[in-house]
Amino acid sequence: MDWNTKCIYPLNPSNLQALMDYYFPFLPSGDTFEMYEEFSKYKLTLLEIEYAAIRILPLADSIKNLLKVELTQTALLDFAIEGILLFECTDYDATPERLEILKVIRRKMSINQSYDEILSMKDSLLHRVYWN
Repeated sequence: MDWNTKCIYPLNPSNLQALMDYYFPFLPSGDTFEMYEEFSKYKLTLLEIEYAAIRILPLADSIKNLLKVELTQTALLDFAIEGILLFECTDYDATPERLEILKVIRRKMSINQSYDEILSMKDSLLHRVYWN
């Protein structure tokens, strides 16, 4: 599925901040522009980011309790993207604490496959149901 064809709004700093304000109004903001730059590097769409925000929302309190610093909107969304969409992200060195939080996120969400693997299985299932 090409997510870019389904997006009404483009990914930009203003739309990213609006998304975080909508889903995480109970948290202080963060560096939205830096996060926008990071997400752009991975070619994420606003729709994909919204999906991750919705999925992480029930875990916000758990993540807040695991952190030793204040949880911000950008930090929570960053955990969501890394824990849900960028499952096998290996281009950085994460702290052991961060890796533990990501394990908790994936365990509580029962995620044991990458986002791309899940999407390919969905497409395969639809193909079998409708064409076989």
